[in-house]
Amino acid sequence: EDDIDARFLALRCIGFCSFLNGDFDKAISELTEVVCLNEKVNLDRIRKFYQADTKTIVQAMICWAHAWKRDIDSLKAAAGLVASHVDGSDDRWTNVYALTIVASAYQTIGDADTCCGYIELARPIAQEIDSDYWMGWLRVLSGWVNAVRDYPAMGIREIEEGIEIYRSTGSSQTLPYAKTLLAEALMIDKRLEEAHVLLDELALHREPAEVRYVDVSVERLAEALKGQGQLKLPENQAGMGSGQ
Repeated sequence: EDDIDARFLALRCIGFCSFLNGDFDKAISELTEVVCLNEKVNLDRIRKFYQADTKTIVQAMICWAHAWKRDIDSLKAAAGLVASHVDGSDDRWTNVYALTIVASAYQTIGDADTCCGYIELARPIAQEIDSDYWMGWLRVLSGWVNAVRDYPAMGIREIEEGIEIYRSTGSSQTLPYAKTLLAEALMIDKRLEEAHVLLDELALHREPAEVRYVDVSVERLAEALKGQGQLKLPENQAGMGSGQ
């Protein structure tokens, strides 16, 4: 039992690290094995080491990994599994965590409508448990939604506020993700010089502890900036609609 529990926790950590490093195929493989082991481990013992429900969070991370791979069908399937877990759970921390990650997955494919839907599900939970961590992240996502819906100035303010709220918790790991959303909003608002500075910072001055999975977004935005800010979403991002 101890060996299975240890393998379960180790694979979760390894899978998360693979995701953060941008190795999405590896992350999906490792995290899928975690899901398979879930029924074999001592979940009460696992909770002593990891606060959230591992299976739900792992499914959410698998969903986000599929988003970065642009595997829309697999993303939707994983999002459906997360929704079923959340619907049957009163674990508020796990629920806001999972819903925010799925919102981020839909942001990644450019689906503002579905992203917004998940934000609205997650926000009252974050307020209920008084979590600045999740409130900051959700405000960043909400700002991106407003920016791509033709309210870029409002969106930029929201993203900047969300970043400050997130920073106030002492966390910094996912700031590069938030900054890519800020760069996109700045480009939509034709503030190209500011976007250029931000993208240079993301490309050249990343802290070792910060994530690498946003590299593809940094490259895409940098290419768009070369075209005088004519930001073009990849074909499978445009017009996604609500697909929840």
